[in-house]
Amino acid sequence: MMQIKEQSIARHRHLVHPVRVESKNILIMTATFPPRGGSGIQRVYYQADCFARLGAKVWVVTEGAESTWVNDEFELQYLGADRVHRIPQYSHTVTKWGLKLISRLLGTTIYPDSHSAWIWGSFRKASKLVKQQSINTIFVSFGLPSALIVGGLLKRRYPHLQIVIDVRDLWVNNPMPFSHVRPKGVLARLDRHIEQYAMKYADLILAVSDGIAEEIQQRYFTPSDTRVHVVQNGFDEELFRSCQSDYVHTRSSQQITFRHIGFAGPSQHIDKFFQAVCRIKNESTDSLKNVKIEFIGGAQAFIDQLAIKFGVSDIVHTRPYVSHLQAIELMRSADVLLLFWGPGEGTIGGKTYEYLRANRFILAFDQENRDGRKLLKESGRGRWVSSHNVTAQVQEIQSLLMALREGDNLLQEPLPDISVYSRLNQNRALLNLIQSL
Repeated sequence: MMQIKEQSIARHRHLVHPVRVESKNILIMTATFPPRGGSGIQRVYYQADCFARLGAKVWVVTEGAESTWVNDEFELQYLGADRVHRIPQYSHTVTKWGLKLISRLLGTTIYPDSHSAWIWGSFRKASKLVKQQSINTIFVSFGLPSALIVGGLLKRRYPHLQIVIDVRDLWVNNPMPFSHVRPKGVLARLDRHIEQYAMKYADLILAVSDGIAEEIQQRYFTPSDTRVHVVQNGFDEELFRSCQSDYVHTRSSQQITFRHIGFAGPSQHIDKFFQAVCRIKNESTDSLKNVKIEFIGGAQAFIDQLAIKFGVSDIVHTRPYVSHLQAIELMRSADVLLLFWGPGEGTIGGKTYEYLRANRFILAFDQENRDGRKLLKESGRGRWVSSHNVTAQVQEIQSLLMALREGDNLLQEPLPDISVYSRLNQNRALLNLIQSL
C-alpha cells in the first residue's frame, strides 16, 4: 500500500510542472457533457476546452443535449461547437419508450446504464472521425460505463489508437449505487469483466485522487505498472477573476452566513449536521441569533424536510441551482462554507477546489476522506469534523460562531498558494502526459 501511495503522489507531483505541449489529435468519448451540469461534467468540459487552448486538435462525441437534467451556462471558448458531435440517447421514440418500459418492469436501469442505446450510434460517429481526422488518441471520460464500451470497441477496430481512461469514480464496488442500483450476481460479474477489460487495454488511466488511484492499482495492476496517474480536479482561474477581481469579503456584525453550494443527499449524512444545529438552538435561544444557513443547489425538498424535522426551518434556507458565476460570488460572500463529503478515503469532490479558491473558511464533514483531509490541511483553508459525531460538530460550530462574533480571522495568513490546482495547470500537465505516450 505504501509503495503504491508514494508512486501515485510522486507521479502527481511530476504532472503539475508547467510544460510546453505539442499538437495531438484527440477524440473524447463521454456520455455526459455540457450543458448538463455537475462536477464530473465540469471536469470533461475543462479537459476538452483546455486541450484545444493548449494546441491539441480535439473532437467530442457525447449525448444528445435533450437528455440533460440540469443546465449550466458553459461556453466553449477554444473548442468550436462544430467539434462536438451529439448522438441521441435513443435512436427513435419507440426505442426510448420500449427501453423505459423494460427498465420499469425489471426494476433496474437497462444494462449497463441509461445510455446503452447510445453505444452504437456513438461508435459509428467515432469511427468516422478516427478515419477522417487522423485521430491517434481516444480519451474516455468515464462517467458512465457506456463510454468505456465504446472505447473498447474502437480499440478493437483500430489497434493503433492510444486509449486514455479518466476515471471520475470507480464503477465496480463503488460505495454509491450506480444508477440507483447495485448490481448483483451475474450482472456484478459482468460489470467486473467490462471494467477489468477496459483498464487492461488502456495505455493510461487517470484518477481524481490518490485513494482512487491506489484502488485501481491494487485491483488491476502490479505495483511496478506506471499507467495509473492522479490528475486532480481544480478551479477556473479566469472565472474567479471575472467575479469582481478586487472583491474583499465584508460581513455585517449582525449577520453570520453558513453556506453550502451544490447537490446534497442522504449519503452525506447532512441529518447529523441538522441534529447539531438543533442541539445548539435548544441549549440557548440566542445561540443562533442572526445566523443563516443556506443550501443552494439540488435536493431542496430533502433539505427543507430535514429542517422541519429538526425544528430549524427558521434558520435554514434553500435556493435552487444558480449560474456558475453566481455560485462563485456566493462562495466568496459566505462566512463559512459547508462541505459535505461522500464516503471513501479518495472522495474529495470537485466543489472542494472552488471552495479553496474562494478563500473562505471551509467546515468539511468527513467520512474517512483521507485525501480530502490532506488537501484541506495543506491549503490552510479550513478544518474537518466527523460526519457522524454530532457532539464534535456542535463544538466546532460554536467555536466558529464565537470567533466570528469577536471579529477574529478564521484563515491563517498568508494563505498557501494553490495555483497548481487551476484547471489550466492541471490540464496542461495532463496533455503533456498524453503527448508522452
